[in-house]
Amino acid sequence: MKYLENALKLKVTYHNWPEQASLPYLLTDRYHFQMVLLGKINALFVYPKGKMEPISTVKKHLSLLIKSASIPVVLILNKCTARQRKALLDNNIAFVVENRQIYLPFMGVLLQEMFSPEHLTARLLLPSAQMLLFYYIYSSVQELPMSDISDKLQFSAMSISRAVKQLEDTGLLRTYRIGVNKIITSDFHGQELYQKAEEFLRSPVKKQGYLDRTSIGPAYKAGLTALSEYTMLNPPRIDTFALEKMPDKTIQLEQSLTDANAQQCVQLWTYNPKILARNGCVDVLSLHQSLKDETDERIQSELEKLLEKFWEDYHGKGI
Repeated sequence: MKYLENALKLKVTYHNWPEQASLPYLLTDRYHFQMVLLGKINALFVYPKGKMEPISTVKKHLSLLIKSASIPVVLILNKCTARQRKALLDNNIAFVVENRQIYLPFMGVLLQEMFSPEHLTARLLLPSAQMLLFYYIYSSVQELPMSDISDKLQFSAMSISRAVKQLEDTGLLRTYRIGVNKIITSDFHGQELYQKAEEFLRSPVKKQGYLDRTSIGPAYKAGLTALSEYTMLNPPRIDTFALEKMPDKTIQLEQSLTDANAQQCVQLWTYNPKILARNGCVDVLSLHQSLKDETDERIQSELEKLLEKFWEDYHGKGI
């Protein structure tokens, strides 16, 4: 990995790790391994064979490897979302993202790629940009007239223009003109577009708490309540609903549940969940973003099944 040598200014050599033959299938099924000499320090590089699992699971796996190898263990990734990077840092997990970031706490190293101010502003999408991207995906079209979007998404023309510009800056969408009409399109489609957008996406939930159920008014099932509607997951004891804003400015969200019979969980979103909602539930892609950092493996399993079915239906017959 020339990136490491160039960034750390030291010699990096790689060797096979013979001890991996004694590891449990739980680990060998998920990772490749290399013994690496970083200058004068030995470390074990761990390469996930597929998509990175939830951080809580990865942490358990790496703890087993540290006990077995008795040297620092480093997770090697081809790509990593901003949210995953934060979770790795918060859990003090050593990792390298090719050409992006190096975090080796056992060597006192934290290096990351420098971005221009313009690029930094595009790292996480504006709520309007994320909503527009999802709307484009759900539309299942190659071309979308910009003139059709403002009313449907209930954003001002200025907000839509800013959203489109940010999506163009990320390379996710592009525009062209036919006469006076501006057309939105993309070089990617469906699941491929969503996967390329992952590192720029954020949870739409800005605040969560509890309200008396009689105060909520029209709302859409969200969180685990929505996931249980979409999948075989058992519904939670307390239902969760999404709102764009509080139904009454004089009412405040309670931070703790005091009466399970009278209260419901409420999420306040950065964009109106009603616009993309279906059958009384928040949309699948927004739901995925709101739950993707849940550490419960059962939730992650159902969430993954939901996405698989969604893309299967999407690319099979359109939405």
